Amino acid sequence: SALVVVDGVVINGGMQDINPQDIESIEVVKGAAASSTYGARAQDGVIQITTKSGATAGQGARFNVRSETGITDIQGAYPFAQRHFMVMDEQMNNFCVIVTNQPACSRTVDFQEHALYVNDNGDAVDARAPFGFERDAGIGQAMSKPYLKATFQANQWPVRFNPVNAAVTPNLYSNNNVDMSGRFGNTGFFASASNLVQEGAIKFLDGYRRNTARLNVDQAVGEDLTMQVSTLYARTTNYPQLDFFRMTRVPAGVDLTRRDSQGRLFIRSNPLNQGQQNQNPLYDAENFSSRTNVDRYLGSFTSRYTPFPWLDFEGNAALDRRRDNGWSLTEKGYRVTRSNQSTAYLGSYSENAGSDASYNLSLNGTARQNNPFGINDLQTRLNARYSFERSDSDGLSAGGGTLAVPGLLDLANVTVYGTPGSSTSSVRAIGMLGGIAVDYKGKYIFDAVYRQDGSSLFGSEERWHAYSRGSMAWRLSDEGWWPLKGSVNDMKLRASVGTAGGRPGFNYQYETFN
Repeated sequence: SALVVVDGVVINGGMQDINPQDIESIEVVKGAAASSTYGARAQDGVIQITTKSGATAGQGARFNVRSETGITDIQGAYPFAQRHFMVMDEQMNNFCVIVTNQPACSRTVDFQEHALYVNDNGDAVDARAPFGFERDAGIGQAMSKPYLKATFQANQWPVRFNPVNAAVTPNLYSNNNVDMSGRFGNTGFFASASNLVQEGAIKFLDGYRRNTARLNVDQAVGEDLTMQVSTLYARTTNYPQLDFFRMTRVPAGVDLTRRDSQGRLFIRSNPLNQGQQNQNPLYDAENFSSRTNVDRYLGSFTSRYTPFPWLDFEGNAALDRRRDNGWSLTEKGYRVTRSNQSTAYLGSYSENAGSDASYNLSLNGTARQNNPFGINDLQTRLNARYSFERSDSDGLSAGGGTLAVPGLLDLANVTVYGTPGSSTSSVRAIGMLGGIAVDYKGKYIFDAVYRQDGSSLFGSEERWHAYSRGSMAWRLSDEGWWPLKGSVNDMKLRASVGTAGGRPGFNYQYETFN
């Protein structure tokens, strides 16, 4: 994925914690231009995001309030089979079931009543085994080719449902944002706070929550020195998602929202053969519990010093710190389609926690000179850059099954422990860059950059790699001999060459060849 840089902070994770209302501009850098500037991490390009600031604000303070409230819905529905291939009675109301040593269709059942029978007459944890339906050629049945060639989904369901509509519900969407920007003296500022509630469009799910607070400050110290501080703090909460794969296996004759005599959603809403391994997805949505909490801080400090009109220096220090913790619970007594197929009814509980911190530091110097060596209309620019990056990550997880009691969110409730896990990683990188740009009369343009990139992810014998780019341009339309001045005002030829590359993942160092 592309390298994302927000206000000089090299992002070590997703972008979901950033409030879109804070963004001022987005720039995409690709290919050799990205690699020569950012090194091996820019193998898929760079997305540079700049958030709002008070750098150009007028004196005083200005406030902005934005509030959105609505309901959520899915973008579209997938097409599903409206007919089936089972054998039915002459009235096309009931379905024929298989009875040993009896002729075909000697016994029939009402599909809806049989679904209730299956779910209402099992034991405390699993559904009752359904009858076998005549010509049930669904998944899991190894039918012969001659049999399948004569099997068509041609029969109408006596009662038809829409599984997509059964799962969708209009839940709340609320996004509230307030910000303040302005300037007092030489100090510009931008501050914002936001609250997002996005419950999604699926029944029994709680969706996503996000709260953010941002403060960006620009300070001018005289005419030669400026400083900028950019900070963001975000807290998010994420709840479970629906297994849409099993949703696609639901035929039109199945009611996903139906409950048994004890008020429980049908675990085996589909009494056909495929219903054993494709249980009711809404049962999971209502009964499986999990929660992930994240708090994140992004901060950067940038200082720019211009001792002479032709020389400036810039330094940047940035931090992306993310901490998360979560738990998941499959309750004791969780129902299954068949207890000999799954032990989920015994219950399980797990916890996890993680911490990620990414630091990056850069120093940049740029020198410019007009008319060097007495050559009029010649402009030159030299720049040098040093960067350092460090990314540390730690994680811990533990859990197990066979819960002692229902409803207790604690690892002490686990009686059969699983294998705990932990992970730690540290990645460091150094980059050094030098570049030159020459422009003569705006007609002849040359630009070149060379970068040396070192990383702990490179092999011990290949710690450093070089990246470079060069380009030339010739604006033909500015030449005196250009014959099309009246019709073509700007004509430029451009050629460029460069190198790009990536760096291996952290786990690659443990790979071996057989």
